[in-house]
Formats: sequence, C-alpha cells, structure tokens
Amino acid sequence: MAAEEKRSSSLVYAHNFARVTSVDGMRVSLSYDLDRIRWPWLSLPAQHPVLVEKYQYFSAVTSGDRVLNQSLGVQTALTRLQWRCEAAAFDSGHAPLGECELWQNDNDMGFEITTRNADRQAMVHLAGTGFAFADRDFAGWRKASRQKALAACGSPPPELTAAHKVGLDERGHSLISDLHPSSDMPCVTALVTSANGFHPAHPFHTGSGDHVNAGHLFDCVLQMAHLLTPHNHPLDCAGGQAEFMRFVELDVPFEIRLADEPTEAAGATCMTFALSQLDRENTRIQLRLRTRNHQN
Repeated sequence: MAAEEKRSSSLVYAHNFARVTSVDGMRVSLSYDLDRIRWPWLSLPAQHPVLVEKYQYFSAVTSGDRVLNQSLGVQTALTRLQWRCEAAAFDSGHAPLGECELWQNDNDMGFEITTRNADRQAMVHLAGTGFAFADRDFAGWRKASRQKALAACGSPPPELTAAHKVGLDERGHSLISDLHPSSDMPCVTALVTSANGFHPAHPFHTGSGDHVNAGHLFDCVLQMAHLLTPHNHPLDCAGGQAEFMRFVELDVPFEIRLADEPTEAAGATCMTFALSQLDRENTRIQLRLRTRNHQN
C-alpha cells in the first residue's frame, strides 16, 4: 500500500487495514494493506471465516467513518452478517481491492461489501446490518458486564481438545473441548482468554481485548465442525451467516451446540450452531462447508 489510511476514530486498532481510494455517494472503493507482519490473520486462506470477518470489520468501519458522519459519542453494533465466497476466493490469494456500499435509516444501518482480486474478479460478497446508539458510558457498562460474568462463572476451565482434531496444524490453538457425550445434540465448551486469545500469544487473532470477537466465534464453530466431520477431513468455508445478540465475555466458558441436523445443498454441508454463555444465547452462526479441494 502506497500510503496507509489515517486511523479511523471508530477503529480499535492503531493502524488501518483498509484505505479509501474513492467515494461516490454512499459507495466507497477500498484497497487493503496486505502486510502479513502487521496483520497476522493474513496467514489464513482467503475463504477462511476469520479472515472474511476482518475484511468486513475494516471495510465497514472505514467506509462508515468516511460517509455516515456519525457524531462523537455514538457507538455502532453489528447484529447480522451473511457472506458468500466465489471461486476466486479459493485460488487468488488475498483480496487487494474492494468496495462497500452503505445505507442508514435513523439508528439502523447496513452495508454490502465485495472484495476483489487484482483482476477485479469478485472474491467474497458480504452483507450486514446493525444499529447506532448513544454511548452513555459504554466503557463503564462493558466493565460492569464483564465483572458480573466473571463473578457468576463457577465452572472450572474446560480441557481443550487437541489441535489436529479441529483442522489445525501443530502450531494451532484449539479453543474448544471434545464433544460432550451426554448431550442430546452435539455440544462443546469453548474458552477464549484475555491472556492467550490475541496475537502474539495467539497465532492470528487480533481485536480490542474487550470481549470474544466475531473472529473468535467463527474460529470456534469451524473447529467444532471438524469434530463433527467423519475422518476429520479439512474443511473450507464457502459462506455463512451470523446473528449477534449479546457480547461473549473473555475468560468465561461458553457453550456451542449444534442447533439443527446438518443439511446438504449445492455440494456443501450447512451446519448451524447456537452459542450461549451463562445460560443466555449470545450468537447463532451457520457455516456452509466443503471438504478441502472440492471444486467450486
């Protein structure tokens, strides 16, 4: 990247992965900083849901700061996200280009993002919705919520399963337990800690350190999908969707349960997961998965 985009006031990072190259109304063209040292999640393949989420975050926040003109003291929250990977996401490396089109209606807002390879072929399409709200001491509310969750957590940390069982190599970090044998539907316990859930303690996860972020959650459900796959074949993610109801707190175990029986469609297996912490559902995620090397 020739020049790094000035840090957005809404970002939780010291640097920005996305740079605005042009603006046409509510449509923003972007380029991306493909520096693997600065952005450790670039070690992941282009279709990996953790990497897809990072493109979503930086694209939407950078574009929103440029064209939505949010007032100071306003927070935004992503509530729904869906994405679809095209063939180029499996054979083009990482996307250097993209565009983001936004809309806003009072406190509701949303976006559509397309990332592209150097030949401008579409790689990943994303669409999301969320809302804006007045801060009202957001930091204080988050601190109180985290302290309450830590105080209510009476269970010991789960024993995490081996990395090779969940699609990772020997350097990988498992974040989930083995399947619980007594559950009516397949279920695991997951744990992301403030000590080892972020780079450099973790090989690729980054974030604010305030809560378990969407990338962690996508990683956890992808790991569980490998436990549910016969012979532990490596899986690629061709798309998915997520609904975010409330924050998942760091250092507090949470449960991931297969919400429905897997279904088959268009050469992919769809798995839906319900994530809950302290008996409250936080997130629901569906992944569309294929055995690696399956032709798009």
